Amino acid sequence: MKTTKQRAATARLFIWNDKYANRDESFPRAFDDCFENGDGTAVVAILVNEAKENPALAHRMNKCGLGNWLSPGYLDDFQLANDPPPHKPMRFDDAEPMRQRPLIDGLQCLPGQLDLFD
Repeated sequence: MKTTKQRAATARLFIWNDKYANRDESFPRAFDDCFENGDGTAVVAILVNEAKENPALAHRMNKCGLGNWLSPGYLDDFQLANDPPPHKPMRFDDAEPMRQRPLIDGLQCLPGQLDLFD
């Protein structure tokens, strides 16, 4: 499954394609898929933020019929959150409860099954 940034990059590729910018064809289903994973507004927000810094991208979005995304107030209710915190690796001491679990489970045997552990 792609991340939000990866889906925004895919959508950007479709926007830059001349076939869609000149409106010779409508966007394919793959373009719609970029916005249908529960975070479509975040994908649009990424594209709008990039278009604010890149006038050529804003021009392409207008040519593709996506200029309404650039209008003032379109994303007022949405705020793009920061990236999630970095992964904290597990330390050896954190695994103490898990190291003991196989030993305890191994002792829960029926009589006559203890010879399986010799």
